[in-house]
Amino acid sequence: MAWHPDAEELQSLIDGELDPLARPSIEAHVQSCRRCAERVRRLRQVSDVLGAIPRPAAPSDLEAAITAAVANAAPVREITCAECVELASQYIDHELSGGEREVLEAHLFACEECFAAFKQMERTSSVLRDTPRQPAPAGLHRRISVAVAADARRQSVFAWRRVMGGLAGLAAAAALLVVIFAQSPDATDQMQPTESMIARESADAIDHTPQDGTVEDPAGTQVAEAPGAESESTAA
Repeated sequence: MAWHPDAEELQSLIDGELDPLARPSIEAHVQSCRRCAERVRRLRQVSDVLGAIPRPAAPSDLEAAITAAVANAAPVREITCAECVELASQYIDHELSGGEREVLEAHLFACEECFAAFKQMERTSSVLRDTPRQPAPAGLHRRISVAVAADARRQSVFAWRRVMGGLAGLAAAAALLVVIFAQSPDATDQMQPTESMIARESADAIDHTPQDGTVEDPAGTQVAEAPGAESESTAA
């Protein structure tokens, strides 16, 4: 379905208040669309009638009342252009709270670029809403279900392969440890003295005994004479 400007855009075109970026496309559309051209003609008639009515004078205290109302109003939170774009879609779909709507409207009122982008989003949304819904192709649900099930099976196989790969690595490490410990004696066995080691240490102790019969402690001091040494010295 073709897109058509809404009444607000057509009125802005008549009043010369249309956004400069949107004006060329809307003017071209009105020139080629008999329906919109007729709407513009009727809106011009209404504008001419309203313009012929004399404007009443504003109350003398109107400015003071507006100033007081603005002074007592709570300040509106400022947002960035990126935040404005995010809120604009929810605004069009009527999903914003009252406070969020005020924040967005305040930004749109002050930012010309965001206002133009917002109007473009409105036109796009209007076209999408007016586009008739088409029935889904036959068998679409079945094809989607089959594709989802196949993807789930692939994910399951990949997960199982990762688990098996991890187990294979652990098994290889365990086998390597078994081979290492099978080829070398246990650390606790190495710390226990064997019979040959005891005999060798005893022989070394005998060879290092002093000839005068004294026994030295590790510090080198004489501790006692060997038995029989005094009698042998007296006989000599």
